Amino acid sequence: MLSSFIYTSLGLLAVIALTASLINAWILILAQNTLNKTRELFKDEKMTLTELESALKELSDNTPESSLVRGLRAALDAQKKGLGRARAYAVLHHHLDSIHEPHLRSFLWVIPAAAAAAPALGLLGTVIGLRGAFAVLGNSATPDPQQLALNISLALDTTLYGLFISIPALMVYASLTACANWAARVAERVGTHFVEVVLLK
Repeated sequence: MLSSFIYTSLGLLAVIALTASLINAWILILAQNTLNKTRELFKDEKMTLTELESALKELSDNTPESSLVRGLRAALDAQKKGLGRARAYAVLHHHLDSIHEPHLRSFLWVIPAAAAAAPALGLLGTVIGLRGAFAVLGNSATPDPQQLALNISLALDTTLYGLFISIPALMVYASLTACANWAARVAERVGTHFVEVVLLK
């Protein structure tokens, strides 16, 4: 009974970690796509405010709604209202810091949580398996080797499965965190270039 619960829980943790990894990878791919299109769109540094507005509208239409695009649009609105460089920067950085960067890490917290829970469940399986093995040894003068092997197998298998889930999950987490940090830095550079060179030329 408990062994099937542990195996099911370990399988569920693996599915959760994999799903969170795929969702975050997809978010990062979409962010990279938006960054590439934004860089391409604002290569021309001699655009008028009207051209910038239509370029941002085109960017919004061709990419999923992103906080980077919303921040660029808000910075453009601040410039059109004559609020100046400081306000344009403040509006852009608000979108990048409070919306864009957390969005890149939406489901990342799930992966280390699953990676931490998997070995703990494996350890629980180890304790249950060893307890069962000792119970088999202590209940009779001639213990059943098959029951003993089943309990020891449970102890070793659950530990192994816990590590099989935990180690790759931590590696994926480190990779996705590095990608999210890189995407946040690039978004910062793109936004700064937009405000300094394109918008406030």
